[in-house]
Amino acid sequence: MAKAKNESGKTKKILVFNFKKNSSQVGRGHYEMIAYFIGLNICVPYTILIKGDEYLESVGTPFMLDKTCEGLHGTLENWSQKRSDSFHGIQPIIEVAKTFEKYAQHISEK
Repeated sequence: MAKAKNESGKTKKILVFNFKKNSSQVGRGHYEMIAYFIGLNICVPYTILIKGDEYLESVGTPFMLDKTCEGLHGTLENWSQKRSDSFHGIQPIIEVAKTFEKYAQHISEK
């Protein structure tokens, strides 16, 4: 998939605040995460498996930003940049957020 470009031809940043639902969890295992897409105001829950490398297991139902992420610790990431092969895939998460954004725009136009 081609990356979205802005008017000057540069790749648009996809800024995501990435939250771990259980901030005390460390090491190998299944992690429940929430990706908050700052520019879209959309959250996408997902699950990864960490066992040396990271593997995307599932992507949940997106929702508009609410108080779900309050009190969670996270990191700000630019998902438009290439990631190491050891990190889980992000494209399915981005696609869900973009699809939800289109749906929300369509509903708000009615």
